[in-house]
Amino acid sequence: VYFDKHEYVSSYKKFPKHLIYKITKVTFNYLPNSFTAKDQNIEIKVTNNPFKIKLINKTKQFIEISDLVEYYGNSVSDNFIPMANMKSIKIPPMSYKIFDAGFYLHLNDDFLKQKFLDVKDKNQKVKYGFSIGYKMANQNLMKNLYIVNNYSIKDF
Repeated sequence: VYFDKHEYVSSYKKFPKHLIYKITKVTFNYLPNSFTAKDQNIEIKVTNNPFKIKLINKTKQFIEISDLVEYYGNSVSDNFIPMANMKSIKIPPMSYKIFDAGFYLHLNDDFLKQKFLDVKDKNQKVKYGFSIGYKMANQNLMKNLYIVNNYSIKDF
């Protein structure tokens, strides 16, 4: 809308001296700054500023990760590591692999915007965690590490 100088000044004088704002929506990024989950074989460490995932093999055998799933609020992202060119992630004994934001095909502005959830209550809790499906070398049994915690605004 275009106002000439005179019209703008006269409209401005009509504003109330004390403005009252009505907040209609509040969103918050409930991602914890760091997240760790582990069992006797494997450990995952996630940092969110900058975003990185560190997968640690704590054994003296190879570990093959076939699934890495992120839980956030009511969302479940089962394609968290794009497996298009790989069927699994193999981690050598007593070592680790780090994946940063540049590795993720889906990490873009839309992905980051999806992490902001509506705040309905100051005590509201949001689930965040991971599940890892993996096998130990020379074993055909699939194992699972699943850890999901609840986070609130008070945790930040």
